[in-house]
Amino acid sequence: MHTGEIGYTTVSDLDLRHARVWTCGTTHTTARYCPLDDPWSIRVLRLRADCLVKQSSAAGSETLATTAGSPAYRRQASVCTAFGEIIRSGGIAAEGHSAAPRDVSSWLAAKVFEQTGQIADVALRFGLSSLDGAARLAGYQWRPSVEEADT
Repeated sequence: MHTGEIGYTTVSDLDLRHARVWTCGTTHTTARYCPLDDPWSIRVLRLRADCLVKQSSAAGSETLATTAGSPAYRRQASVCTAFGEIIRSGGIAAEGHSAAPRDVSSWLAAKVFEQTGQIADVALRFGLSSLDGAARLAGYQWRPSVEEADT
């Protein structure tokens, strides 16, 4: 999932039985199901969803990570701030360096590519329509650079 999608994810988007979540897509990504890969994330999302449903009368339409009435830029900024804190406190970013959600996306894209050997799988996982974009995200250069081609 991308930060632009996380702020719009609702309780009804969760499909915990099949360990996945529906994402709405963005201007650069396609709407799709994203897998929930570990039991911990499923447990935490189930607890969050249960809490929201108990506190609300609008069954299933509650957003999981942001306030539903917030403008798009504020939702994404909130998600990015939280991501940055998680990345820094989790030791993903080196001390003194800035951390961005894209760091996690690149890491996951490389992992998907390593596991499957397919750039198309990276594109599907991230909702990307460009295989070149998926390759860049995974850190894979499938075409030699101009400098390499000249040697």
